[in-house]
Amino acid sequence: MEACVNWFRQHEHAALQILLFNTSGDRDCAALLRLLMPERFDYALFCPNVSETSSAQPSLSVCAQQMLNQNIWDRLKREENKQRPLALESSSLVFPCIHSALQWINRRTHQESISNNVSVLVTGSLYLVGGVLKLLDPAHCS
Repeated sequence: MEACVNWFRQHEHAALQILLFNTSGDRDCAALLRLLMPERFDYALFCPNVSETSSAQPSLSVCAQQMLNQNIWDRLKREENKQRPLALESSSLVFPCIHSALQWINRRTHQESISNNVSVLVTGSLYLVGGVLKLLDPAHCS
């Protein structure tokens, strides 16, 4: 995650910054998310490594894991805001699949009329990164 954060910092920051995150299993979600805190995301989105809900319904435990990840993010943001009162407020959302998260991002960027000035960092799981790439450009991921 440190390498990911360092890479993200090297790129020009956009008007709207979105984190799309997933982790599961025995990884320390709080430690990973804590490294992302300084990046000042406007939105933190959480979803399982499922491309679409119609093809494979995520289990309750998978959805519960995403809600737990969201709760950890929200707690870390509250702690950060206590330490830095002027810290950026961010919203966090949970989605049932990657497709629904990408649809939300698309709608949000068009609502704010900034579709060319958005950064989305997809991290936490290589399966999540692969799922996003597959949905964005299926021809290159077959």
